[in-house]
Amino acid sequence: MPKRRLVLAIDCDDVLVPTAPAIIRYYNERYGTQLGLEHMYRPATIDTWGTDDDDIAIERVNEFLQSEAHAALMPDAAAVESVRALAKEHELHLVTGRASFLEDLTKKMLADYFPGCFKTIEHTNFVVSSRDVAIRRSKGEVCRSIGAHVLIDDHLQHGHSVLDAQLERVIIFGDYPWNQEKNLAPRMVRCPDWSSVFMETERLAYA
Repeated sequence: MPKRRLVLAIDCDDVLVPTAPAIIRYYNERYGTQLGLEHMYRPATIDTWGTDDDDIAIERVNEFLQSEAHAALMPDAAAVESVRALAKEHELHLVTGRASFLEDLTKKMLADYFPGCFKTIEHTNFVVSSRDVAIRRSKGEVCRSIGAHVLIDDHLQHGHSVLDAQLERVIIFGDYPWNQEKNLAPRMVRCPDWSSVFMETERLAYA
């Protein structure tokens, strides 16, 4: 069977760039909390985020996201190597939960580390405050619109969204507290690192 040219939707944070650990470090230092990665996508409480107002917690995280420290975060070296290799044979789109205000920063990161690799950049505004006027989109909606075959993402919610949109496969990237599920859904596979992601996409290309 000839090798197919796949359309791959690839997430950004904690797939290409190790963002969550940096957010947690900043937040704990700035606000005197004891957050762990297990709290990353949980509702705000006084005992975790130092506030029980989700909007306040989100705006505090946005302080970091607009900082030079965030801008200085570098993609994982294995991600750079694998994405550049995948881009030679497949069509790649960055489909990120990042808020739209990070669009310029995201474009610069891609230009610096993944030049010419991604056909489009899609921001879905996954975590924004109730006061933010940005338009939220599901990754299922976005992936259907770009004709993606596969989503590579660290978050199960996005994975289920694109399965509902009838994508062929979801690759759940990494081993994070927020992506644990005893039994993954059909057409969903876990890949702990970029080496296994690359092998899985090769397998799918010949399926």
